[in-house]
Amino acid sequence: MKNFENSDVKISDLLEVMVQLRNPDGGCPWDLEQDFCSIAPYTIEEAYELPTPSSGVT
Repeated sequence: MKNFENSDVKISDLLEVMVQLRNPDGGCPWDLEQDFCSIAPYTIEEAYELPTPSSGVT
């Protein structure tokens, strides 16, 4: 996993990806179908997969 601690990656980069995925004109069909209720279980699942500082994963 990449360590972004000293990276030039910004939250604005993430937001731009989200805009592209949810663009009604050419965005990702799966992303366009999601709303808060449908995406919440996936968000929770992904959060559990994040490494913790004590795991030693960087």
